[in-house]
Amino acid sequence: MTRPSASRTGAVAFCLALSVSLGRAQEEITTVPSAEQQQVLRIAKEVRKQIVTLPQYGVFDNIHFGIKGSDMLVLMGQASRPTLKSGAENVVASKTK
Repeated sequence: MTRPSASRTGAVAFCLALSVSLGRAQEEITTVPSAEQQQVLRIAKEVRKQIVTLPQYGVFDNIHFGIKGSDMLVLMGQASRPTLKSGAENVVASKTK
């Protein structure tokens, strides 16, 4: 096998893999979330926005959360300052009420 045909084979394989992954991504996009899923997504976006915009939040902080069911939000991670920890707890508590 010569060098140009090997590179063409690689390019064809890459294009084939890309088309398959794009097809799968298109299938996932067409799925419409249910009303409950939309509510959970809305809460997740709002809580994330509130945590990230806390004044004490910085590059050394690792705060994330999980949503369990429709009524429980679990806050996890590490905060570099105690004020950030309490601020994040207050934000999460206010959003789950």
